[in-house]
Amino acid sequence: MTQQDLRVRQAELDDYDDVAAFTQDTWADRRDSGDYIPRVFEDWVDSDGPRQRTLVVDAGDDVAGLAQFVRLSEHEAWAQGMRTNPDYRGRGVGRR
Repeated sequence: MTQQDLRVRQAELDDYDDVAAFTQDTWADRRDSGDYIPRVFEDWVDSDGPRQRTLVVDAGDDVAGLAQFVRLSEHEAWAQGMRTNPDYRGRGVGRR
């Protein structure tokens, strides 16, 4: 798979299982509850709108990455929840 095979698109509720699978243990050694993404993903997708977008990097049969962007003003934005599926690290997911 090359970087060109990866497609950035709006996250959908159907992406939950793929996202939860690669994020649930992100900080398993530092937190009792692991990564917060599985707990907020569905709320993020449901609340997306003109000022907020939750995006995934679609690798065909899997989700290779995730990020949410919130526009705070005309001149600033906040990026959060940026994650790359460990199976796709080193393949340009972050650049995509």
